[in-house]
Amino acid sequence: MLEDFEELFVEVQAQALTEVVKNATAAIEKERQIGRINRGKVNAQMVELDSPPEELVLIGDIHGDLQSLLWVLKDIDFETRLTNPNNKLIFLGDYVDRGSNSIGVLYVICYLKQKFPNSVVLMRGNHEAPLEFPFSSHDLPLKLAQKYGHKMAESIYSNKIIPFFRLLSLVVLIPKQLLIVHGGLPTGDDLLLHKRSGNGLESAVQNPFISSTTMEEILWNDPMEHISNGLDWEYSRRGYGKHFGIAIS
Repeated sequence: MLEDFEELFVEVQAQALTEVVKNATAAIEKERQIGRINRGKVNAQMVELDSPPEELVLIGDIHGDLQSLLWVLKDIDFETRLTNPNNKLIFLGDYVDRGSNSIGVLYVICYLKQKFPNSVVLMRGNHEAPLEFPFSSHDLPLKLAQKYGHKMAESIYSNKIIPFFRLLSLVVLIPKQLLIVHGGLPTGDDLLLHKRSGNGLESAVQNPFISSTTMEEILWNDPMEHISNGLDWEYSRRGYGKHFGIAIS
């Protein structure tokens, strides 16, 4: 299978990209509808595993680096590992932009979700929320236009890729072990309201109408060991999100 992926360095046809994104979208929509993934619950933008996976691999921030992604997949013997649905491969987001092959990376992660839906969890990073939180380094539309022409690129981006991005999980919870987000923990008042109900972040993310502030912080926040003036958090210099300290953790 890796040999097939290596062909992505040369070409990904528009129809093939459209089809694989559509299939991955359908797999995630099915999970949402039934509320389950193998050994776990799916509730809106949160995946909560019932118990720790037999084997767990986390991959984050690929940023269009197809070569590194394929190296990692080979290193973990992904076909053998993912055939067992009790194992989990969790991608933490930021699949596109910066690197030279965002289209190839997008194809691979969608293919993996299509082929191993119960073993693969796809999370949303800040680079998968370009319309909600615009930023200058989002070059995926340009890469699509260069490969497929402006009209086809706009259709694929708007009608397939953006809806796919919006379905990706914001939080994965492995009880008593891990709380997984792309960026960091939210600090906002809306989260405090949920904490008073005893559910905290889980309740906030399971709300299909999650606030843009909570989403922004989940995708953009970063931890910082020392916050000035003894505060719990400070605004990030990136323009989105915050730096949060140990009090938030």
